[in-house]
Amino acid sequence: MQTRIKCVPIRAINFRMRSGSGGHQKNAPQRQFNPHAFSRAAKILEPLILVRIQVSVARNLSSPAQRSTPAAPETGAVSAGPAPSDIRSALDRLRKSRTIGSSERLVEFLSFVVEASLNGEHLKETTIGVSVFGCTTDYDPKADAIVRSQAWRLRLKLKEYYAHEGADDPLVIDLPKGHYVPVFSVRKAREEWSENSSAQRQHPRRV
Repeated sequence: MQTRIKCVPIRAINFRMRSGSGGHQKNAPQRQFNPHAFSRAAKILEPLILVRIQVSVARNLSSPAQRSTPAAPETGAVSAGPAPSDIRSALDRLRKSRTIGSSERLVEFLSFVVEASLNGEHLKETTIGVSVFGCTTDYDPKADAIVRSQAWRLRLKLKEYYAHEGADDPLVIDLPKGHYVPVFSVRKAREEWSENSSAQRQHPRRV
C-alpha cells in the first residue's frame, strides 16, 4: 500500500508587529517583518516537513497493528511412529514364528492387544480376561491372575524371539512390564545406537 501526501507550500503572511503598552516595550526597538526572509526560510523547511510526514506514515503502515497478515495455523507436535502396515507385518512374523506361534493363547493375546492399540482402544486387565481368556464379565482380577501370568509369559517369549529368531526383524513389538499396551519401535535405530556406543567404548575420544 502506497500513500501519497500532497504538501501545500507555506506562504508568507504579511502582517505588522504591534508594540504593546508598558515602558519596556516602548523603549524596545521595533522589528519590521521581512517577507522575503520568511519566504526563503519556508522554502528551506518545506522539504524537511514533507520527509518527516512520509516517515511517520511509513512507520504506521509497517506497524503490526496495521498489517493484516493471517495467523499461521497451529500444528500439533505429533511424533511419527511405525506405519500400521509395518506393525501388522511384524505381528504376522511373530504369529508364524517357532517361539510364539506354537502357543495359541499367546498368539491370541498378542494379536488382541496389538489390534486394540492400533484402533485406539483402552486396554484393561478385565477386558483382556473376558475377550481373550473367556472369563466372565464379573470376574475378579485380584482372585484370578490369568491375564498377569500370561502377560509375563508373553514378555519372556518376545524377548527370546528378538534375541534369536527375530534378531534381524526391522520392527520390535514389546509389552512393557506392568502395562498391557504394546510398544512399537524400529530396530534399525536401536542397532545404530548400540554400534555407536560400542565404537565409542573401543575408541574413546581424546581430549
